[in-house]
Amino acid sequence: MQDYTKILVWKRSQKFAVVCVQLVSNYPVGLGELRSQIRKCAFSVPANIAEGCGKDSKADFVNFLNISMGSAKELSSHLDLSCELGLIPEVQQKAVLHEIDEIKAMLCTFMKRVKGAEIKR
Repeated sequence: MQDYTKILVWKRSQKFAVVCVQLVSNYPVGLGELRSQIRKCAFSVPANIAEGCGKDSKADFVNFLNISMGSAKELSSHLDLSCELGLIPEVQQKAVLHEIDEIKAMLCTFMKRVKGAEIKR
């Protein structure tokens, strides 16, 4: 099994999940579902990386990384919507959207590496 806490994209997505929770804490009550979806996606990105690290095969690990990527893309969409609705302060918008794009790029690179390498046990 691989130690997920040593994986850079896990560390970065874990920190970003905290940022997302703080970011949505001030969303209006009427947008509770959007707030909930953002938290769910933000939690899912690092959680699926961690879960994949516990799998026995490279194919299973890659599957969980794909799930993590799907959650990152869903999170990106929710954050875009939040920006369009004016829920994320303008000064934070660029940074938040840039960070999720960086995480998606890191996940993509990591998946390619895992597909081409043996999983360390």
